[in-house]
Amino acid sequence: MANGLPVIGTREAGLPEHLGDAGVWVERNDPSGFAAAILRLLNDEGERRRIAERGRARAERELGWDVIAQKTIGVYEKAMEKKFCIPRQS
Repeated sequence: MANGLPVIGTREAGLPEHLGDAGVWVERNDPSGFAAAILRLLNDEGERRRIAERGRARAERELGWDVIAQKTIGVYEKAMEKKFCIPRQS
């Protein structure tokens, strides 16, 4: 996705959080559906390009190291607030 390629995935594990609306979704354990999604992307350059561009933009916006680091810090700050009743700093 970060390389500008379209991604096909299932709504399992953490994929929905990563892909969001920037991927093509198929049902789990559905090889025919997966093959159909591949063929659709191979045969439709416009859709392939749109999915790839959305994925690249999402990767830059949501999955960069700086973004992940800030989200991780936020999780730790929340944990500290709950454990020690420390007010959050802005």
